[in-house]
Amino acid sequence: MYFSNDLAPFSSVSLVLVYIRNFDTCRKPNSLVTQLLKENGFDLAQIYFFSSLGRWCTQLIISQSYFDEFSLLVAQLSKKNQLPQTYRLYVDLSYNPLLPLSYDYNKIKTELGSEIRLLLETNSKKAIEIHYQTAYKLAKNSVIKEFFLKTIQELGLKQSTCQNITIPASDLITYDKEFCHNISALHKHQVKIPATGIKKESNIPINQMKANWNTLSIQHIDAILPTLLQHRLIVYTDGASKLLQLNANNLNDKAAQSDSAGINEAETQSSSAGIGIYFASNVNKFPSVCTKLNGSITSAQAELQAVSTALKTIISTLDQFSSYSEIWICSDSRYVVDGVNLHFKTWKKLLGKNSKGKTISNYSTFSLISDYCSILTVNGFSLFFHYMPSHSGIDGNEIANLLAHAALML
Repeated sequence: MYFSNDLAPFSSVSLVLVYIRNFDTCRKPNSLVTQLLKENGFDLAQIYFFSSLGRWCTQLIISQSYFDEFSLLVAQLSKKNQLPQTYRLYVDLSYNPLLPLSYDYNKIKTELGSEIRLLLETNSKKAIEIHYQTAYKLAKNSVIKEFFLKTIQELGLKQSTCQNITIPASDLITYDKEFCHNISALHKHQVKIPATGIKKESNIPINQMKANWNTLSIQHIDAILPTLLQHRLIVYTDGASKLLQLNANNLNDKAAQSDSAGINEAETQSSSAGIGIYFASNVNKFPSVCTKLNGSITSAQAELQAVSTALKTIISTLDQFSSYSEIWICSDSRYVVDGVNLHFKTWKKLLGKNSKGKTISNYSTFSLISDYCSILTVNGFSLFFHYMPSHSGIDGNEIANLLAHAALML
């Protein structure tokens, strides 16, 4: 959280809370964010507060008289950095902080089912309640404190603990390992790439950065995704791990959850984990899977378990899937997809070791996935394991992600 250093009273200034979509200040030093804003023409004297709400959004308190100029500067920042439509920065006038973090929650919520929606929305409300109570606690200026208190009241959140909430110093900085991404995009190298995938596109520029998926255009994503066909079942899988428990000492439980896609497949030990599976079909409607995993599960293991469970579910009810000839397993985990597509045959030949003789982590689960694939292949299915970028507005991926995080709350 950033608060302006100018603590002089400004009671005559009318304030407004604004939300910039796709602008994430998480895990970025405040000095870096303020430098970025200043270099791009923003008037820091009229920005009194900002804080990340996750991969999709940063909230700011600004002068109401500055709103029009501020919105224009945000739009210019997107244009300057040539951000595609999917990841453009813009002031979202309709953003609702009470809803679960997702690219477009209202678009996909009906696919989650009423019980999952209630679980996610209840948790989201609790998280934002803690967030605003914390902001109220940390604010030094009386006008800003009053503004947060008013916001809490308007959103129908609890305010009884605002005066008494205690936040240890160790909790004043939290890291959202799932949603953080590079927002500056200051040094781009544009090249032409040959189109790959199901649909052919040409002459589409792509940013050659380490996390280059965040420059993908709508055309890129459209080319990446398999098309729903009558004979094709598309299965979206995701895994999530919970690193912290939700309590009054955590700033935001949304920032305490992670998945392997967001932490480069790190073997992060967690107190609990969950998996989400969404079956997309033009023919039939299959129930989604939202399951909490027992024991200390790493994020990478959760991703693998999601794929394994999806295949096992299909095998256990094989007659319900008899009308399909293709099964596409879509995951945002490079670790899983590359492990299955590129490495497993070599690992198997080397008896669960790599070329350097080191034991492969989670080899038994990869072997189980291979066995499930063999069963499905014998039964006439063609299987494809397909990687997709996470948190990029892909409905199936967003649904699986929310299911996995809901599982953490079960």
